[in-house]
Amino acid sequence: MPFTDVAGTDWFYNAVKAVYDEGIMNGVSDTEFAPNMPLTRGMLVTIVGRMGAAESASNTSFADVSADAYYAPYVAWAAENIFYCFISRALSGSFFIYSFVRNCAANTTVISAMG
Repeated sequence: MPFTDVAGTDWFYNAVKAVYDEGIMNGVSDTEFAPNMPLTRGMLVTIVGRMGAAESASNTSFADVSADAYYAPYVAWAAENIFYCFISRALSGSFFIYSFVRNCAANTTVISAMG
């Protein structure tokens, strides 16, 4: 693994290695995973989408989601297919892509996406 902030002795090392090896999470840079950084809504829908739940979605109407952003197809997919409770906050026209996600919302999102 290329991350300088994840040591083989860290309690989360195996989990980080697994999600990196499977292409589910890439870190925040080529050399940083940022294990203590809070999860954002954009990160969460990307993780769930990369876990195999997402089908390709091409367009999103959220004002704060650029069409070329790495998370854009996952946001579009989530808006079309899953959990009203997660995206209901976005009814104002914005997805609030950088808002942090609490553990309970993350758990509910993953469980909802997995059916």
